[in-house]
Amino acid sequence: YVSNSYTAYGNDGLHFNQAINNGQNGVVDTDVANALHDASDHMPVLLKLRFGVPTGIRDGSENLPDTPQLFDNYPNPFNPGTNIRFALPSAQDIQLNIYNARGQQVRSLANGNYLPGNHNLFWDATNDNGERVASGVYFYQLRAGVFQQSQKMLLIQ
Repeated sequence: YVSNSYTAYGNDGLHFNQAINNGQNGVVDTDVANALHDASDHMPVLLKLRFGVPTGIRDGSENLPDTPQLFDNYPNPFNPGTNIRFALPSAQDIQLNIYNARGQQVRSLANGNYLPGNHNLFWDATNDNGERVASGVYFYQLRAGVFQQSQKMLLIQ
């Protein structure tokens, strides 16, 4: 017995006093309803359910960082492209830009709202115009709220 649970009764003459094949049944075909009725022993059906907090199921929040994180790109050095990973503790607007060694922005890789969790962006070593960039040192920078961090990467062609 489970206290404070929901109880459903079958066709016991006190609660649901109609046969399954009485009238229109929009769930199953009439032949199916008749077969169920004819095969049934008409005994009461008792079902006890408890609705509560699920156990053993995690929502993933324990894996979220306390602050945004920017990870090393891979591969590094790279050719023709590289993966840039970052993690967010909450949904927020971010910017992830690529800069050359002179500090000039060559590519805006992300600019918008991202959900909490781990993210992976791929840079194909092209600029905002779709043109391949030259070999050399590049920096990628993540901005998320007051958080700002840069990392160095090397493109070898």
